[in-house]
Amino acid sequence: MLIFMISRVMPGDPARTALGPRAPEWRVQDLREEMHLDKSLPVQYYFWVRGILHGDLGKSLFTQRPVIVDIKNSLPVTLELALFGTSFMVIFGIVLGIISIRYSQTFVDNIVRVIAYIGVVTPSFVFAILFMLLFGYVLRVLPTMGRLTEGVVSPPTITNMITIDALITGNFPVFWDAFKHLLMPGVSLPLTPI
Repeated sequence: MLIFMISRVMPGDPARTALGPRAPEWRVQDLREEMHLDKSLPVQYYFWVRGILHGDLGKSLFTQRPVIVDIKNSLPVTLELALFGTSFMVIFGIVLGIISIRYSQTFVDNIVRVIAYIGVVTPSFVFAILFMLLFGYVLRVLPTMGRLTEGVVSPPTITNMITIDALITGNFPVFWDAFKHLLMPGVSLPLTPI
């Protein structure tokens, strides 16, 4: 209910926003009718809840596909990044914690503490930009876009997570290429929680 109300309280006409300022008025009116925006709030809410209960999350105004299809395509990619980032966070967080405890109140502990402070006050997107500049453009050792290098053939889709699919099929060159693409975002996201 909160999501529904927030989407209705936001300023502007959703149909006009979706189609842009140059869309003809008849097309905007058609989209309003299609999205039930021409009806009262209780009726709009009824259609919204009915759609959700039937698994119909609507059609993406950006991709023009059903939202559920976009989620199905994007969820494995997001999970792959989240699994990698979480693994990195847990491993390096524990290692830095052990180092800090082992060398408590020493120069090493102070270095770990400074690294922790920098991680806490710096947003993940800043790390991502710095990594892209350093490793993608200055040193040119990591790719900056995509999930695979152009020309590299994706392994057969099993989980839709390229690194996992490549490992399952034993395609280690594709795994390595996908891993390199995953490295910068997978390391920059968990630096703040570490």
